[in-house]
Amino acid sequence: MWRYAGIETYDINNGLGVGATLFVQGCARHCPGCHNPQTWNWFGGMPYTKETDEKLFRCLDDPNIVRLTISGGEPFAEANIPFTTYVGGRFKLYHPEKKLWVYTGYSYDDLFETDAQIEFAAICDVIVDGAFDIKQKCLSLPFRGSRNQRIIDVNRTIITGQVVEMI
Repeated sequence: MWRYAGIETYDINNGLGVGATLFVQGCARHCPGCHNPQTWNWFGGMPYTKETDEKLFRCLDDPNIVRLTISGGEPFAEANIPFTTYVGGRFKLYHPEKKLWVYTGYSYDDLFETDAQIEFAAICDVIVDGAFDIKQKCLSLPFRGSRNQRIIDVNRTIITGQVVEMI
């Protein structure tokens, strides 16, 4: 059973424009200073039910919503990949015009170790990569917490073969 820590609707903090954010449950990274330590426990949070799914996708149907952000926990963790690929894939199927943002503690280059990671990364529009580093914390950065993190335009990165940062 998949678990999630929360859903923010009409969110303006976790990506460009108004969106919804799904926080998945479970992370082994445990970065010092993490702003979501309640998402670390793999058995914490709540079960992702049919009702939860329907509520999230009703929100995503709103024309004012321009993106879905999946954060965590760790969306690219092996235990979470089936969940995040399901939600992200369904979102892109029904809303190809909207953007899928994903936050991960992995470096972008490390996201291609398993077929499941490759499949999930391929449906993302934007990946915010890198573990939060408290020594590089910077509150003025848009949509990230430390200077080592990057906001990557996945489509342009695939086309050019080099990481293309958005902001």
